[in-house]
Amino acid sequence: MSELRIENALEANSFLNILFDNLNSAIFIVDQEARVRQVNQVFEKIFARSEPEVAGELCGNAIGCIFPLSSGRDCGTLKECRSCLIRGAIVKALNEKVATNGQLLSRSFIIAGETIRKHLLISVKYISYNQREMVVIIVDDITDQENHKRLLEERRRMLEKDLEAAAGIQYSLLPAAAPGGRDFSCAWHFKPCESIGGDIFNLIDGERRRLIGYLVDVSGHGVPAALVTVSLTQFIRHYLGRISPAEEFSPRQLLEQLDREYPYERFKAYFTMVCFLLDGENQRLVMANAGHPYPILLGQAQDRNLRQIEES
Repeated sequence: MSELRIENALEANSFLNILFDNLNSAIFIVDQEARVRQVNQVFEKIFARSEPEVAGELCGNAIGCIFPLSSGRDCGTLKECRSCLIRGAIVKALNEKVATNGQLLSRSFIIAGETIRKHLLISVKYISYNQREMVVIIVDDITDQENHKRLLEERRRMLEKDLEAAAGIQYSLLPAAAPGGRDFSCAWHFKPCESIGGDIFNLIDGERRRLIGYLVDVSGHGVPAALVTVSLTQFIRHYLGRISPAEEFSPRQLLEQLDREYPYERFKAYFTMVCFLLDGENQRLVMANAGHPYPILLGQAQDRNLRQIEES
């Protein structure tokens, strides 16, 4: 019967060692002095040191912590050790028998002679074996995931910065000041649903007490739509710049020209637009609409009626 019990104990110990070595996490056991007593195979993969090499070493020296290794001193004797996450968790586990789970440790380590910054998830648990107090430290190396996460975060910040710059460019396409004189006054409120998009408008002082205006809504949102609005604005400015003072501006002709210059196949996007000429000299409004919502006319003070302008 006694031989059976010994055999079962050996089998159990063998099973636990196999389990110990086949976990995905690095595991090492330290004693009350924080000296390493046992490590598994994953520990060797992460820290490039085998159990015979680290057995009896202090925790920080064993895992290649840069502070004791670069100074040539023992783990626990440096000022940096006072704030060390692992050492603090070991002390807590031994004194209070309290486990610490999944704390992130980001630090430089000297591994195989090379200084490498690693991001490790550390869990620490108190154990008692053969009346000896020890601590199990479980380490998950999430360096690749954390570096990828931080790279994505940096790219997100750069994208936000670029979008802010693009939004500034788009706002520069809006009227710098309200045009107008004794014949009319202008006011507006522009608030896109995203930082940049496909909505744009402009008001341009014309010759002979005239005001030219247009509103554009490009399909889609974000950068692609905003690029189309920039192109449209440049084209319209160039188009208006070619009209001589003697010529009569025609909103309809502008829209027809845009229809030819911006076929759907060019940008894989379409836009709606309303364009108008407000003639203060002759008290008339000329308007052309290309699929845009009808402008709304607010009546005089005595009636204040609202109606859509479907023809002009």
